[in-house]
Amino acid sequence: MRFIPPLLTFALVVTVFACTKPKDPPPPPAAHSDITPNAFIGTPKEAAAKLNESLVLRDHPELATRRGDAIVIRYAGRDVVTYADDPRGCARYVIERAVMVRDAKTGRREPIALVACHFGVTTNRYLVLPDSGKYAVTDDVAASPDGRFLATSDSTVTPSRGAFIIMDWPTVETRAEFPAGCTHLKWQDNDHLTADCWHSDTPNTVNPDESEARFFRANVWRDGGVWRMQAVQWLHRDTFAPRASAQPLPRFTAINKTGVDAPG
Repeated sequence: MRFIPPLLTFALVVTVFACTKPKDPPPPPAAHSDITPNAFIGTPKEAAAKLNESLVLRDHPELATRRGDAIVIRYAGRDVVTYADDPRGCARYVIERAVMVRDAKTGRREPIALVACHFGVTTNRYLVLPDSGKYAVTDDVAASPDGRFLATSDSTVTPSRGAFIIMDWPTVETRAEFPAGCTHLKWQDNDHLTADCWHSDTPNTVNPDESEARFFRANVWRDGGVWRMQAVQWLHRDTFAPRASAQPLPRFTAINKTGVDAPG
């Protein structure tokens, strides 16, 4: 019989065992939260948002009541709608701002809520309307000092989505629309505001990422029943800092519209 060294015998046994040993079961599939990590819940952003909400409600106690995971929006002493956190939908509802608008019945300025809905890595923001409806907010929003006008970006699902608009409150479907996008809105008086805007001469006039888009600071004012925009300073694309240019500054006249992208 051929002699097999003990060390070789041991190695052969280990090899056979390794080949016949049952394989470990595969790891369980990654949870959805591992694939799409939550960018809000449990982060410093959530803590800051909740602190901010408490300050908004401190200044406007009539606006809403926080009841644990639910927030009750209230206008003119009447409960309008209740939003409750739901892991299958909006995991967190948070009030971000109170926007002061004119109450059509009393003529006084009253707050309405700008609410953020956080789920996964996404955040939707909208104004809660007096009829409990929602008006989606895609950029800055600012009310005139008398609360009669709201300036923001058009959020309707139309070719003009993103255009800078001024709405007649509370008729949010009636608006004056400019072929520009704008942010950093500052009302100077009831008929005049300033904004940092952009415009492109391509078919997508309001896309800030369009290579042809030009950025500028603008005056926007109401001239009778017409809203006008005059650029007063060219701006850098990334910083919105002033820049020098010999190009003529653009000027626009808004188009009055009513309904879903229909000329008024």
